[in-house]
Amino acid sequence: MESVAELTRTLVSIPSHESEAAAGDRIEAWLRESTDAEVTRDAAGVRSGTADGREDGHTEAGVDSDDSAGRGGNVIARKGSGATALALVGHHDVVPPDESQTRDGAYVVAERDGRLYGRGSAD
Repeated sequence: MESVAELTRTLVSIPSHESEAAAGDRIEAWLRESTDAEVTRDAAGVRSGTADGREDGHTEAGVDSDDSAGRGGNVIARKGSGATALALVGHHDVVPPDESQTRDGAYVVAERDGRLYGRGSAD
């Protein structure tokens, strides 16, 4: 099983300024491989399957939901039916990285003194 540090390194290295789909796919795969939770994706932000059924590329909140921009589908994991809940919320970077922040198409992730440093890793 991949450690939390390895998963974090992988997620931080995924370029997400144009698309968060790859990060969502990796999180979904990790949850399916490493937990016994029920894992689903919703249609948030997916143009042809928006939850509110609109065809104009916007959700009710007015957020651009064009799936060609790489937005779409929250990863949802559910385990049990108790009242306790935990939500982990993230976002994608919208500003293209500087050349110094990438290597071979991935964001640079560095480890110093047991801490990971990378674009968006503290958000």
